[in-house]
Amino acid sequence: PEMDGISLLKAALEADPEMVGIVMTGQGTIDTAVRAMKAGAVDYILKPFKLSAILPVLSRALAIRRLRAENAELTRRVRQHAAELEEANKELESFSFSVSHDLRAPLRAVDAFTSMVIARYSDQMPPDAKRLLLQVESSAKRMAQLIEDLLRFSRLSRQPLLKGQVKISDLVNDIV
Repeated sequence: PEMDGISLLKAALEADPEMVGIVMTGQGTIDTAVRAMKAGAVDYILKPFKLSAILPVLSRALAIRRLRAENAELTRRVRQHAAELEEANKELESFSFSVSHDLRAPLRAVDAFTSMVIARYSDQMPPDAKRLLLQVESSAKRMAQLIEDLLRFSRLSRQPLLKGQVKISDLVNDIV
């Protein structure tokens, strides 16, 4: 009894922010309608009203409530998917770092022993054997570079994105 309709609407929306409110009044002015809408009303109806006038208003209010609920659900799902992607990215980063780190030691051994064999025995080897060992050495170095690139790539997700203009022709020339 001590409350006007706009104050009641504000209190109701504080109690249930998902609620939709329609203000009905017999003392309507434009100022009152503006205040009601600012307070959160989805519509404003003057008394006396006809059922044919209120049914579309109720339909709109229910549609707005349904859209708000769907929007809230979509927002919740987007946040959930974002959290899942973040977790998957962390796992992928950890995996790539672990794999890269674990591959380095045996690869260094292959490279070092190949280099040692070539350095010590290259003048005693048939040319075909020396060529094959040089190929192993070259492939080991290439694999080491790939592992280093993988590690660098895994670190990219922790760095801020740098935005800037790119001259496409220069980029294409660099790639070519």
